[in-house]
Amino acid sequence: MNWTTIPQRACEDAVMALENWLDEHLNKVRRLVRSLIVDGCLRHNDPTPGAAVFRDLLGTPAILSRDHETEGYPASNERQVALRIAQCSKILHATNTNPQYVVRAEMLRRDFGVWPLINSHWLERHPVPKRRSARLTIRPEGCIIQMVATANLAEG
Repeated sequence: MNWTTIPQRACEDAVMALENWLDEHLNKVRRLVRSLIVDGCLRHNDPTPGAAVFRDLLGTPAILSRDHETEGYPASNERQVALRIAQCSKILHATNTNPQYVVRAEMLRRDFGVWPLINSHWLERHPVPKRRSARLTIRPEGCIIQMVATANLAEG
């Protein structure tokens, strides 16, 4: 076939189709970070989303043990731990994943007496010893527990 005999319009259409295909597929390869605002999770005062996703990687900011409705810290340690667990669960649910995909969790806590509460929730969420996430705990000033999680999403 002689390329000089192909009508110009057909060439332009082919080039346009190729450009569209390249744009679509290259955007899948070089996706940008996607910020998430998760309903029912406390928003930060700073311009920080409830979580961020890049490809199959989830990152969270601090997941505080503050009450979403009152924006204060409950007096009860049990309530603070439950709020933190609930907010983490909402973020994981919003990204269609579960605790088994959390690779590492950082927890900042003030009171070493909350270990039994933390561990009971931890064991409930990670019942298989060989499948537990890494965990780092730091003792801060302020709230009794705070968590940052990194997770590989089940489906990107």
